[in-house]
Amino acid sequence: MTNKINILFVMAVIVSGLSCSSISSEGRKTSSVGDGKQLFLSHPLDGKKVEFFINKPISQKPLKTIIFVHGHQSTNPNGGYDFVKWKVLNKWRQRGFLAVAISQPGYGGSEGMPDFCGMYTQDAIIAVKKHLVQQQLADSDNITLLGISRGAMISGMVAARDRDIKNLVLIGGAYDLEALYKELPDGPLKRNIKREGGAESYQFRERSVLAHGEKIKARTLILHGKTDRRPTFKNAKELYEMLKISNVEVEFHPFESGHRIPVKERNVFIDKFLLGVP
Repeated sequence: MTNKINILFVMAVIVSGLSCSSISSEGRKTSSVGDGKQLFLSHPLDGKKVEFFINKPISQKPLKTIIFVHGHQSTNPNGGYDFVKWKVLNKWRQRGFLAVAISQPGYGGSEGMPDFCGMYTQDAIIAVKKHLVQQQLADSDNITLLGISRGAMISGMVAARDRDIKNLVLIGGAYDLEALYKELPDGPLKRNIKREGGAESYQFRERSVLAHGEKIKARTLILHGKTDRRPTFKNAKELYEMLKISNVEVEFHPFESGHRIPVKERNVFIDKFLLGVP
């Protein structure tokens, strides 16, 4: 009981000045402190709410940090809460990390309109990272950004803009959005890309990691399924080659899978990359 009280006290202190609430909407039960705490901050552009979750070891100093960015969620748009529900944040807290999951605009409890990996979404991710550093929760010399699918695209773009990102894990992203758009048959995904962010060449460029890859300096791990037909395997390999030419420390691991890489298989490489586990 004493330990639980201490944890609650630490959490209350570190989120001073932010609005905090429990998760009570249908399908998103109130989380315990052991799973993750739901927090909000204001988007720097328009003041809309940005939802994020943290799970923090007890520490008086800034911690190595891992930030998770989810992919598109069509049926249950829970945002970052999925990483709480799946106990991912708890696992990384037990490994000594400040574990964070962010809900993209339009997902979970985050407000604002989704812009398919555009500046508005990128700014939301950067705002949370900046807050964690300013509050001396995150060690700016040891921040990992891990994105899945759409989240990988956003994470790559954020890493191109923000040098605080020291480690980057990209899982199944589409790194040339215009190429993807042209390859897609007319359907929900293609219409969604156009509706959220536009379909002009300059609009694709603003959201394509390959167009900004030379700015990425973070140590990078790229994981991609060989038969992934949406974000093409070819583009993932092109990003790997671009980073290698730029002298970035980068690893590329293909999988005998499609868009969904089995979690256990990808975790082997993530753990080795971040923890040095053989």
